[in-house]
Amino acid sequence: MGAPAGLAAAVYGACEGLRVVVLDGNAPGGQAGSTSRIENYLGFPGGLTGADLAHRALEQARQFGVEWLVGHTATELVPCEDGHLVRTGDGMVLRGRAILLATGMRWRRLDATGADRFANRGVYYGASLAEAAQTAGEDVHVVGAGNSAGQAALYFADHARSLTLLVRGESIEDAPMSQYLVERIQTHPSITVRTSTVIDEADGDERLSSLKLEDTRLGHSERVPAESVYVLIGMVPCTGWLNGALALDPRGFVLTGEMVAHRWPLEREPLFTETSLPGVFAAGDVCAGTVKRVGAAVGQGAMAIQAIASYLRTVRIPTQSSRERVAVRQFDLLDADGSGHIEEQDLTTVAHRLAVGFGAPAGSEQANRVVTGYQEFWQALSAVADSDGDHRISRSEYEAAVRALSGNTTIFRQMAEAVVTLCDTDDDGAINEAEFEKALAILGVPLSDVTAFFRTLDAGGSGYLDTAEFATALRHFYAGAELVATPV
Repeated sequence: MGAPAGLAAAVYGACEGLRVVVLDGNAPGGQAGSTSRIENYLGFPGGLTGADLAHRALEQARQFGVEWLVGHTATELVPCEDGHLVRTGDGMVLRGRAILLATGMRWRRLDATGADRFANRGVYYGASLAEAAQTAGEDVHVVGAGNSAGQAALYFADHARSLTLLVRGESIEDAPMSQYLVERIQTHPSITVRTSTVIDEADGDERLSSLKLEDTRLGHSERVPAESVYVLIGMVPCTGWLNGALALDPRGFVLTGEMVAHRWPLEREPLFTETSLPGVFAAGDVCAGTVKRVGAAVGQGAMAIQAIASYLRTVRIPTQSSRERVAVRQFDLLDADGSGHIEEQDLTTVAHRLAVGFGAPAGSEQANRVVTGYQEFWQALSAVADSDGDHRISRSEYEAAVRALSGNTTIFRQMAEAVVTLCDTDDDGAINEAEFEKALAILGVPLSDVTAFFRTLDAGGSGYLDTAEFATALRHFYAGAELVATPV
């Protein structure tokens, strides 16, 4: 989370007296850190590079005692007692009373034949000032119509033999690029702008040597020499690693504040910048509905720290029983699209989330078994609750149905068999506590005391849950069964 929102939050959080640990998978600065030039950031009339801004902020954060962990990529977010766990791809586990997600966005990949083959061998994503000097004497193409693409084109044009800016739209004036950049590009003697143009193919031997360009307006194509192409065609949020642990919008951006009302599990209102998982906050470009600008991200990082400080001062881990906490979410857990009704597609979506979270590809035997288990649960629900035949179940209909189904052990046993097979990453026929925690996080259950819950279900103290014990957990989640490890 070394993007501007994370950098600002680290500085302001440390100033508030918080112990701040920043987990950063790459160099600091995120997308902004690779920007060739930022000329509209308040207080820098001469402009500065993204890398310069990032390193200034990093130095400032370290002066306030922020601990910076570089090269560790978050892979899991798991609710736990008195806070949450973040696991990384290299096995590190961090626990925090509050978590701030400032993971930003990554560049969208170029959809052209050969683009993947020449990745980092002529096809590059993003552009930095340092790369501009390396293009001396080359025919360079920049793809995109936003500010990052415009800034890159201006800097690369001072070094490259030729610079062509490829714009999908019909006019650069109508593109989402700041007007000052448009004017500079139009008057720059070394920049050629090609509108209504896309890359159809990248070609070469060991490295990129040519591009096949298609004019979408005239319907013809041509092949042009190209040693380098820098792709800046929009961003996608870095939220795939969350695996359904909290609410996202349809494009994958994190919902916060009042936007999470349909997934909020507590009686109190969510704080500003708080996600659907209490104690987890988000700021910057990764959030839904935010302005994707450096200045806005910095402000959001500062505001998130205010919310976190308030949370830590006034909010305590709920004292309800695990059963009460989960009961609040039983319906919301299955209402995958937040429509206020449960449909068959909602349960299929939940099943797919679980399968993807454990690395089972769509259509695989493991994924299909989980989907089948949830579909059978839908059939049992709809047989009891869908009396009007509209194939939708309201909250009140669900609550009545689960009371009737709480004694139906068969459907939960079938679901449990499929889920245990999926979650059993070490192939020992049962799931351990770590696998159980991961399953809960993917399912969206915000248990604050996973360890106690696991041990309650693990009546024999083996350290593992078999199919019967996990079926009890599913009965508890979805049908309000009492939290006791009874055979099913």
